[in-house]
Amino acid sequence: MKRNTFYLLAGIVALAEVGIFWLSVELKRPILIQVAFVLGVLLIYLARRRVEERIEDERTAMITQKAALRTLEVFWVVFFVVSLGSAVVAFSSYRAMHDLTQEGLANELGVTRQTILAIEKGKYDPSLDLAFKIARFFGVAIEEIFLYGDGTEQK
Repeated sequence: MKRNTFYLLAGIVALAEVGIFWLSVELKRPILIQVAFVLGVLLIYLARRRVEERIEDERTAMITQKAALRTLEVFWVVFFVVSLGSAVVAFSSYRAMHDLTQEGLANELGVTRQTILAIEKGKYDPSLDLAFKIARFFGVAIEEIFLYGDGTEQK
């Protein structure tokens, strides 16, 4: 396989991953993107091994190593941002499932609409008391909406 063909294949895999991610969100089935991601990485790895025009000199190896390190750094930043946004999506979706406006939910919980807006946008972390009120209101465990930690385990 030629190098340009490999790049084209990698681009197609990336576009497919975006589509599968969208489908996964729509169907609320995270396993779809998880499986698709692993299969995509495996496909790219196998295709990379079949590239005919690979030039493996010392300079190329060093550039590849630095690029891999930068990619890993970017991955963790993106992963953290997506994880933070997940709690926002979970909270907003619970409000939407109960057909409530921000004002309606705020009245039920005894807070302002701006507080609900700030929680949904991820600009405000609710107090423990408010987090429990929200969970009780929706009839779910607090962990279904909020999780303590660095954000990597939020829904």
